[in-house]
Amino acid sequence: MVRCITLIAVLMLLCSANAYSTGKALAGNLEVRIGTGNEWWYYYDKGSNIPDSGSYLVAIVNLQKQTINIAARDIALRDSLYRKFIPGNTFIVWLSGDLKWSEQEELYTYSYELHSDSSSTTSVDLLRLEKFLNCREMLGPPGWVASDFGEIYDWSNVRESQILKPGGEISGYGFKTSCPPRLGIFGIFGETIDLGGAGWDEVTWTDASGIANDNRSVSGITIIPGPCPEVIEPVDWVDKIMYSLWKLVANGYMNQATEKAVHIILNDLKGAMLHKSEHSIELLEEHVNMALDELAEYEEDMEPEAWGYIVENLNYMLRHTDIIVFKRSMWK
Repeated sequence: MVRCITLIAVLMLLCSANAYSTGKALAGNLEVRIGTGNEWWYYYDKGSNIPDSGSYLVAIVNLQKQTINIAARDIALRDSLYRKFIPGNTFIVWLSGDLKWSEQEELYTYSYELHSDSSSTTSVDLLRLEKFLNCREMLGPPGWVASDFGEIYDWSNVRESQILKPGGEISGYGFKTSCPPRLGIFGIFGETIDLGGAGWDEVTWTDASGIANDNRSVSGITIIPGPCPEVIEPVDWVDKIMYSLWKLVANGYMNQATEKAVHIILNDLKGAMLHKSEHSIELLEEHVNMALDELAEYEEDMEPEAWGYIVENLNYMLRHTDIIVFKRSMWK
């Protein structure tokens, strides 16, 4: 599936160049010793319990248990070793979104589902979406707390039985709002790995959760609630949709052939609205409905994210003709 391939590529790009990146189970031990015997004696005198191996500075990584023990002579080296040997993403995960309009409630419902591939070895316990408005209602599945942090919407897991485990799916994330869709960033975060220490804070990494999160996340683009506009200029509104088509292709929500067909339909709609003689609500409704009929032929060729973004932005104009303002025209 095109979306799966795209998200795997995004996952790999998010890993640091020195990190392990794999979608398969990690196994085995990796042990590296750096330094000299003299350095070992120096730290032994300070209370180190790491045995003498002819050298002292040690980074031990157990990839199977996803634990790291690092001892180093200074903070810079400690951080460098940590980044070198930390496992990268040990999950293949993605987010699917859908958008429905309820005539009865006069609200959109934005729905999301988290998926984890069976080859993943790490569970997921955090979902974040970029924020553009205060929604009417924020929805969350059982065992997850939904929070509004100003710049992001955040769902965090609080019940172990409801965490997203390898091979699983969880639905129920979402919003209810009257505002139309736009494209925004999502982030999926895996559980922070367990780090062990050698018993002395000044040379052992004892709290690396920040760096761990850097290497245990996947991000991408999805549909999210945008702001409700005060006015809509039809040509500008269609231009906005057309400009976003490349993002839908880049993130696997439609292929290039479908994008080309959609672009032609929207460009014809834009051309009709640029004629001054066509500037009336009745003709606008006629042209938009004609475009929607033509787009219906391509619904099966798009993912729900692309279909919802394009169609519901057009429908939003039809539902809010009271804020339509005609400003642009190619004819004077």
